Amino acid sequence: MTRSNKVFRKYLIRLSLSVVIILVFCVGVTLFIQFYPFEKSLLLSDYPLKTITKSGKPGDPINILILGTKQTINRYFKEAGWKIPDPITDKTSVKIAVASLGNLPYPTAPVSNLYLYHRKQDLAFEKPTNSVQIRDHIRLWKTHTTINDEEVWLGSATYDHGIELSGRSHLPTHHILPSVDEERKRVVQDLKPFMKSTLVVSFDQPNLFGFNGGGDWYYTDGNIAVLSVQPLNKNDFSTHSMALSLKQRVLQSFPQY
Repeated sequence: MTRSNKVFRKYLIRLSLSVVIILVFCVGVTLFIQFYPFEKSLLLSDYPLKTITKSGKPGDPINILILGTKQTINRYFKEAGWKIPDPITDKTSVKIAVASLGNLPYPTAPVSNLYLYHRKQDLAFEKPTNSVQIRDHIRLWKTHTTINDEEVWLGSATYDHGIELSGRSHLPTHHILPSVDEERKRVVQDLKPFMKSTLVVSFDQPNLFGFNGGGDWYYTDGNIAVLSVQPLNKNDFSTHSMALSLKQRVLQSFPQY
């Protein structure tokens, strides 16, 4: 074996070892994020973590908690430029299908139903674009519980970026962007001018490989935004964990779409 061949062989061995080390590290970080246990605040421990589809499959993650009345929530979303979706009917289903085929706007396009507490959303809002296929939207459920004497509403906010006919219902349905935490940030940004408190605290296990009932992949740091017209103490909602902080920093390094 010539000297150049020996050098090249050593180079290949070192390169292979480097690749193996990187792969092992990536797998270790992934397993750590997915499965290392964490604790959440007792104030939030009894609330569901995900919505449910009509067929009983896990839906989109819960990532918003609003303290306030129905009237207050309606007013603030309206003032922030969000609209109330039309109900799902034969007429609106045809309208959204036509708008989708032509890539046309439909500012009050219906929102499909997801479920918590054995019922569909109590409130829904959307922030449309010039295409029915792309929009911010959120569903909210009244929990019939209170924190600091304020009504608690749980919400699931996601960003739609495509539409197709559902294989089950044969109705138009949207696909969500995987970076669901970005939609949580947009809701907070829009409602922050009306709130005295906007906290972001741990709620669920960080997840790199989430899938909703429609088969859309998403990832999340597991945090929830808590919004209130009253001052809140973050220590009442937060847990302090070095492992959780590390996991969330890793998630924050992921690309946002």
